[in-house]
Amino acid sequence: MSESNTLRAAMHAGDFDLLEQALADAYAAYRQQPGRQTCDQISRLYRQLTEAAQDRDLEAVEAWLASRPDSGWAHAVAGLLHTDIARETRGASTSGGVSEQDWAQIRKHYDLAEPLLRRSMALGVPAGRQLEALMQRQQVIGQQTEAERLFGELREVDPQWYGGWRAMQAIKEPRWGGSVPEMQALLDEARSGLQDPQSVTDLEASHHWWVGSYAYSFREDSEQALQHYQQALSFAATPPVVGQIHHYRALALRDLDRLAEATDAWRAAVAADPDAEYFYELARSLVKQEKLDEAEQFFRVAIDKGGTYGYWSARYLAYDLGQGDDGFRCDPLEAIRLYEVANQLARGTAQQIPCLVATAYLLRSTEAHGDRPRAAELFRQAYGLGDLRAMVILGDMQREGEIEGGATAAFESYQLAAEQEDSLAQERLGFCLLEGQGCEPSIEAGRLWLEKAGMQGSQAALRWLVQDAFSRGDRTRTEILLWQACSKQDAYMAGYTLARGLIEGWFGAPDLTRADEVLSLFLTQHDHADSKILTAITRYPHYRGGWDTIKPALKALKSWQGNDARMDLATKYVLRQLPGSYFGYLLWARPEKLTPPPPPPDMWCGG
Repeated sequence: MSESNTLRAAMHAGDFDLLEQALADAYAAYRQQPGRQTCDQISRLYRQLTEAAQDRDLEAVEAWLASRPDSGWAHAVAGLLHTDIARETRGASTSGGVSEQDWAQIRKHYDLAEPLLRRSMALGVPAGRQLEALMQRQQVIGQQTEAERLFGELREVDPQWYGGWRAMQAIKEPRWGGSVPEMQALLDEARSGLQDPQSVTDLEASHHWWVGSYAYSFREDSEQALQHYQQALSFAATPPVVGQIHHYRALALRDLDRLAEATDAWRAAVAADPDAEYFYELARSLVKQEKLDEAEQFFRVAIDKGGTYGYWSARYLAYDLGQGDDGFRCDPLEAIRLYEVANQLARGTAQQIPCLVATAYLLRSTEAHGDRPRAAELFRQAYGLGDLRAMVILGDMQREGEIEGGATAAFESYQLAAEQEDSLAQERLGFCLLEGQGCEPSIEAGRLWLEKAGMQGSQAALRWLVQDAFSRGDRTRTEILLWQACSKQDAYMAGYTLARGLIEGWFGAPDLTRADEVLSLFLTQHDHADSKILTAITRYPHYRGGWDTIKPALKALKSWQGNDARMDLATKYVLRQLPGSYFGYLLWARPEKLTPPPPPPDMWCGG
């Protein structure tokens, strides 16, 4: 049994004697030969213990503390457990990318960690790892002065603790409020203060890595970053440091479109340190070079290693095999198996949702091996983890007869998600009420739910509301709804309809100026013939031919199905009917293939 599995088994069994002896032995080795290697051994041991504790939702550590209230080891592990949870919650995003909810959790766990870590030091546990963790807390919350005070404390009680120097180096980095000269001054202190040559060498390497990363991430100077990474490699000796530097070299090379060199750098990274992240990035790089067999091999290595990048490797490969994407073979059964592996790796987190949903889609659509009842169960699990859209899809399956339940069950599924503000569920529920599918019909209730869906951008809901208002003669409401639709995504048809209405006076007197504003705001990115015709009309107010004169020209354009000669004839036909060289420019300045026009505007409001 591996050391990690032995410790995990002891943690779960409550064999605290074994755990405390393992820690005591690791510290004895550190006292005998303080340096990078023994420091890392202690940090790795703590990490294995905190990971084992998280398996049982902290119960094992709580039992350890309860049974041995004066154990410094128990207090140290408990404090570091809360520190690890806080750091994992913080992640690698910039501070602005962390939600308020996550910040609350970060503060909570750091607040729980500090008294436990202080208590462990008071009970006689060597202070290096605990002070390092407290320094990292100050880095996260942006208190450099307090971090420096803690570093001064560490230099008094445990000056050879490499992790503390490494943490201070990160705090002095420019992105955290320090500067390159401050980093250099710290490195000079390490050269004179640390006894272990390997610790100094690794700090030299990490110094250049930090400077290179600053150039890469914040100054966006990949060339300068590569120079510093190369200097870092000249100092790096320990495999993890070498692997990390090669990884960042590869990222910079990829940004410079030097893909073959980036791939070689990731090969060097995995040779130095077989970390799952490096295998994942190497595999992705090989996919871009169409070396698919080798890419699949490395994805599978990362999957076997598990963790975050094992999860992402399983998802990446599952997607490609499920869709036959990126040149991979189409193998839905293997894709399903890989999604299930990813789901297990993400157990207990929201990252399960995309795995459950993707598996369910494959089970729903794979005719030869489909299993729709199982797909429905996976959608239910995804809903249980917070995916409202999964309940909508379940309702679709019930309504379409793919699983038992029918229209009544579908209505209940839609209602469940709609009441939690899912826009598609609100849209589905509104149409069910209008048509009496699975419920008593109700125009008023249906309209209410469609209005809620429309407020969230549902174009289908807004289209029905526009048609409803227009048919009732409420032109003001029609115009308001069209403007609302134009503010949402995929608003081409709404913008086109609104412009036509303003030109033809659907909402009152014709208003070519406002119509031109609509076309400029919402249709400039589209190269459809009818939007160009409307633009020509609004910019030539003297033209009074009206829509009836335009319609034959538009019909001729719509008849085009990709025949360039035919399109030329249609264009000339339009030009003969409409004056102005500007319109000619609009129509002739088209891409090589003019996109066929959209459906007529009566799809929106019956005009």
